[in-house]
Amino acid sequence: MSQNDWWKEQHDGQLRDQTFWYIWELKHLRAADLIWDAYTTARSKFQADPDAYHNDPDLPFVDDLALTTIVFYHLAVALELALKGHLVQADPMIVEGKDIYTHNLEDLCSRIQMPLSSSQEYLVRQLRHLVEWHGRYPTPPLRRPKAWQRVLDAEGRNNMPGRIDPEDYQNVRDLITLAHRHAQSRLPAERGAGD
Repeated sequence: MSQNDWWKEQHDGQLRDQTFWYIWELKHLRAADLIWDAYTTARSKFQADPDAYHNDPDLPFVDDLALTTIVFYHLAVALELALKGHLVQADPMIVEGKDIYTHNLEDLCSRIQMPLSSSQEYLVRQLRHLVEWHGRYPTPPLRRPKAWQRVLDAEGRNNMPGRIDPEDYQNVRDLITLAHRHAQSRLPAERGAGD
């Protein structure tokens, strides 16, 4: 076996093991938590004393809107990894095709048949924008000429694709928990049907 074949075998073996997907999910959740803690600490200091806040050289970067975008980007990737981990758990050979190589969170939720409320569907849509482009690039890709335009969201607010209200932090965390609970609730029935 050549060294390239050995590395490919190792790589493919890890992709077929849902544990590796979940480990990477946990890393992104940890990154989101660390950044969120810094953001909320700085926001609290600003709310307590706005004048002193602006004189502190260590804090101004934290109130930047882009920082919450980075938090939600890590949460979006965590959701993507959780959903893909469940797909791999149900069928490890899914990694052999191209079905696993997508950032379309709506499609991934649908593929594990995860029921979503309208507000959860909205969050998944916004998270998809983050994981596809908004969380990774400073501006929308040129191939999406209307992506930069503001859109009306499900609650009637004027909102930019990929922009999530900081108040939705726990709702996004709950969405990830829901994905795990839903996928785990389906496993015994699926395993029993195939035996």
